[in-house]
Amino acid sequence: MVAKPHSRVYAIHPRTGAVVVEMAVILPLLFLITIGLCVAQLGVFRYHQIAALAYESARWASVHGKEYAKQNNRHIANSDDILENVIKPRAMGLDLSKLTHKLVWEEGGNVLHVSISYVWTPEAYFTPRTISCTTTTLATY
Repeated sequence: MVAKPHSRVYAIHPRTGAVVVEMAVILPLLFLITIGLCVAQLGVFRYHQIAALAYESARWASVHGKEYAKQNNRHIANSDDILENVIKPRAMGLDLSKLTHKLVWEEGGNVLHVSISYVWTPEAYFTPRTISCTTTTLATY
């Protein structure tokens, strides 16, 4: 008794081009989703970078406040001081021409507010976005 060869479904209805058409639809969508996730991740990274700069600037300025200035015969910390001592050394990969910062001391010199903004242009050439972060802290020294 001779066995019959298996008859396969695709031998009756050939679908050889279906895989190519499906891949032509799915691959661009998969590529766009992947690029979108990468750009979004870079945006989150930039936000965290700006938030860390605001935190470190407020921390540095709080230590170099009114009491520090009085004891060391120096001026109280200002925006230019945080730019030179905190922002420039820690702003890796940021374009400093797109970064703005402001340090405001409340009346009495015990509370300070540091605001940092950065105009970020996503790597996929979308419209620029402004990332901002403000930190408020007490002067500790």
